[in-house]
Amino acid sequence: MKVLLLQDIKGVGKKGEIKDLADGYVRNFLLPKKLAVLATPQKEKEEQQRKEREEKEKLKKLHFLETFLPQLAATTFSFKVKVGKNKEIFSSVTSQQIKKKVLDFLNSQDKEVVFQEDEIFLEIKPLREIGEKKISLKIGKGEVSKEATVNLKIEAEE
Repeated sequence: MKVLLLQDIKGVGKKGEIKDLADGYVRNFLLPKKLAVLATPQKEKEEQQRKEREEKEKLKKLHFLETFLPQLAATTFSFKVKVGKNKEIFSSVTSQQIKKKVLDFLNSQDKEVVFQEDEIFLEIKPLREIGEKKISLKIGKGEVSKEATVNLKIEAEE
């Protein structure tokens, strides 16, 4: 029986693939658990259109990243932190705050290409020092990912 997989299934196939599987396996396991649907010509056509849309989106994002990464590297993101009388820092700059600023920058450049928070990968400990820093991060997923360097400026809040 031909089915369209709705999720990755170990040993069977990946999401979006059309597989010819045993009738009992399909009827008793895949369909009741909503892991697959019967592969009708309409479903096959819809899946093909979805794949084409995803491919176009990947190409747009890749072109966007190649175009705007130099601008991102030239931009300095400023953060204000609370400090005490002796310049001790009460708060820190977290990776979430950095991701938000980078995401706002990317999404403000082009309205057709939209990045999500899960497409920015950054692994740093919270920053607790005043001054300027350069950090590396990865933007995108899978084949559509690029390394980038971001300039940060951490200042005392007045």
